[in-house]
Amino acid sequence: SQLYGGGGNPGATHQNDFVELYNRGTSTVDIGGWSLQYASATGSGWDFNRQPLGGTIAPGEYLLVSLGSGGPDGAALPPPNLQGLINMSGTSGKLALVNSFTALAGNCPTGDPSVMDFVGYGSADCREGSTTAPAPGTTTAIFRLGGGSTDTDRNGSDFVTGAPSPRRTAPIVELGPLVLATDPGANRVNAPRDATLEVTFTEPVDVFGAWFDFTCASSGSHNSATFAGGGQVHYITPNVELLAGEQCTVTIFKGQVSDQDLDDSAPDTDTLPANYVWSFTVATGTAPPYTPGVHLTMGNPSGAIAS
Repeated sequence: SQLYGGGGNPGATHQNDFVELYNRGTSTVDIGGWSLQYASATGSGWDFNRQPLGGTIAPGEYLLVSLGSGGPDGAALPPPNLQGLINMSGTSGKLALVNSFTALAGNCPTGDPSVMDFVGYGSADCREGSTTAPAPGTTTAIFRLGGGSTDTDRNGSDFVTGAPSPRRTAPIVELGPLVLATDPGANRVNAPRDATLEVTFTEPVDVFGAWFDFTCASSGSHNSATFAGGGQVHYITPNVELLAGEQCTVTIFKGQVSDQDLDDSAPDTDTLPANYVWSFTVATGTAPPYTPGVHLTMGNPSGAIAS
């Protein structure tokens, strides 16, 4: 029902981008497991621009999602229902409301049945209808007409610009962490033999003990690894190289990952809701030029050992 992407930019009205959802129906909608997904005006990078949603929206209620910021300018938003990290363009982009957390694919996924609503604004290469919604700015948001209730599947005529006015009437809920993305990604078929796994969570987390299992079809277990990162992004570098052409499966264990905030009273608000599992296949061809030991060529300043 409202979108603002100028948060924090010089001269901005508000310090954070935000998206506002509105229930124009006659029954309460549970958006647990849903997501907001964003891509640039001509891009397809939905994978790293997903925000999980949760809670319910009763008829006539607004739900406010605070997102990223481009700097220190602007006033704080009213307390939002959810806080995310997506940093939207202030003038042109694509935003989808999706009834799952699975990343969309392609530049224009409007035909995907999981897409509940889609807005292309400014110079976006995808939209509902023949024209995009107008471009917002640092002091303007785009509003769906009828207080959020007008939806003719034509972005160009359903939205108008106006001064940002974030609304929230739905109750605030706490969400637990999720795995946002991995590299190598699920079902990738050309992962390097000396790959470092990158695991990006939806919020900063702590990991404990044996928090993952990394096993490949031929080379076996790779749980002996070197770790780096922390907070939202964690890295796992196997101490033994992978083998060409083998399939590897990684499991992140639900109970060994905990978010860093203190609001953990509701179920599944502290740890992952379930184990996260994905597989990929190692590339064939020329072997890497260096062994894993090259990572310690400049020394081992922290005295790290295989674990």
